Amino acid sequence: MGKIKKGQNPSSSQRQETPHMQSWGKTIVPYIKPEDRTQYMLDAIDNIVDEITSKGDFNFVICEILGQLILNGKIGYTEISNWIDTLPDAEDEARRQLLHPYEDIKKEENGNVPSWATILEKIKK
Repeated sequence: MGKIKKGQNPSSSQRQETPHMQSWGKTIVPYIKPEDRTQYMLDAIDNIVDEITSKGDFNFVICEILGQLILNGKIGYTEISNWIDTLPDAEDEARRQLLHPYEDIKKEENGNVPSWATILEKIKK
């Protein structure tokens, strides 16, 4: 399937799943309604992800998106701060949904840090 241009909105049946979509599932952020995720945005994300091969690439893409969002609006402290404030929110969401469950699985497999296990037992009492 070719790239979708802004303004086009093919049905989800026309959309090809990429490997990262298959591993994440189709609901990337559960509180954003599917109808609010435009086909153009999803395809643009797929195209960008296909180009990212390093942590530096990812950092560049995030910085460039942030910069363009700031340039598209009023350039002032509040507006810049509001966009920047979304970065830790995205990090928190990734930690909550991806990293913490992974750590819980590994803790079950390998056991907890002994002193932390003791502390948690004391907290439960």
